[in-house]
Amino acid sequence: MTLTCGSTSPWPCTCCACGESRRRVVRLGLGPVDFELRSDFIPLCDLLKYCGITETGGMAKQLVAEGMVLVDGEVELRKRAKIRSGQVVSGEGFSIRVE
Repeated sequence: MTLTCGSTSPWPCTCCACGESRRRVVRLGLGPVDFELRSDFIPLCDLLKYCGITETGGMAKQLVAEGMVLVDGEVELRKRAKIRSGQVVSGEGFSIRVE
């Protein structure tokens, strides 16, 4: 979401007087992302941050806590869930295939 001021941060605007809320943490419109795993697993919140779905780990944790992230088609509420090769992490406007 881009605000009047041009900022894309999900937090309330502090750079100008546009007064718009930035509640969304997901960068919508990303196509499918392939993520190459270099170890046995990656924590879910780290995966969301590394793939650019959220700007910070805190935003990733919030996204998971709100039930907006699916792992293999099911809602995942564990922020540090171990994501392994072959799993698909998705949500509104994004999909990550872990290889």
